[in-house]
Formats: sequence, C-alpha cells, structure tokens
Amino acid sequence: MTSLYYNQSNYFNFIEDSSNNISNSLNYEDMLVEESDFIKNIAINSKVISEPYVKVFIAFDKFIEDEIYQFNPSLKPEEDTRGITSEIGSMNSGSNDSSLKSDYLKTFNTLYSVEIDSTLYKTDFVLGKTVKKQNGFETYIGIKNIEEGKHMLYVKRRELKESDTISKTEASIPFWYYPD
Repeated sequence: MTSLYYNQSNYFNFIEDSSNNISNSLNYEDMLVEESDFIKNIAINSKVISEPYVKVFIAFDKFIEDEIYQFNPSLKPEEDTRGITSEIGSMNSGSNDSSLKSDYLKTFNTLYSVEIDSTLYKTDFVLGKTVKKQNGFETYIGIKNIEEGKHMLYVKRRELKESDTISKTEASIPFWYYPD
C-alpha cells in the first residue's frame, strides 16, 4: 500500500515511533484527546511528569495472551473462547478461577520489564482500563528519587526465539520529570 504525505524534513518523518530523539503523541495518554485516539501499544501518563510516579500502560491484544501461553502452557485452555460472545456466555464462564488469573498476571510480569535510563524498576502490572475504556495492563513506578530533566523509559519484553529467550525493547519513551 502506498500513501502520500508532505515530508517536512530530510531527517525526520514526524510519524516515527518514540525514541531518544522523538516523542510520538501516541505514547502519552494525556495527548490522546480525540475520540478516535487510542494507545497503539504502550503509553505513559504524560510527556512531562510532575507527580512522584509514572504510569505505564500496555494495551491488550491477543498476541500478548498467545505469548503468555508460550511461557506458561498450563494457562492455555482446552477451548479458546476469545472472540465475540454474549453477555450470558461471559457471565457463566466462571472456569477461570482467581488462582489462574493470578498465575496469568505473574507470567505477564515475568515477560515485561521497565527501565528508566539504565535502571531496572520493579513492576507489578495489573489488568486495567484507560479513561477511554481501552483494556490493558498498568503499573505505577515511583520516580521521586530521579533527577529533574529528560529521561528515557524502556519497556522490554521477553520473547522465545527458537530455543532461547531474548529481551526485546517494545517501547522507548522520552519524558521530562519536573516535580511540583
């Protein structure tokens, strides 16, 4: 597929993913102001953080669940019931007891990690929703001890490659910390 757009720069195309040199608005929850704006993959609460914490949100998709099954096959149900269902059907599907949900989240938390600059932070992702009702996983990281100014937040994901487990950077999001 081909699309046309006006290229304003020889170096940047202004629709690139966030990186050390680019801050894409899709990575900042408070910048998703249009009704049609949703988190594409991973976002933090804001580009400029003044609170002593940063929220990290990972949008849910079926591929995340497939990866959870790869790392914890005991969670894979005999029958995959994902997809369109009725309210009655979902009310009666009490087969997923709380211990399996807990194992699911524990597995998710072993797959995803968060670093700010080069420091690994302990995370405890839980299932959540954005104000726009987008499903995903969220965690909050205390940052009151970092210096003021620009920082890089990295979300990394463990992935199976053949017989090895590798760590892949899923998002690199710049932010600025200026406490009140």
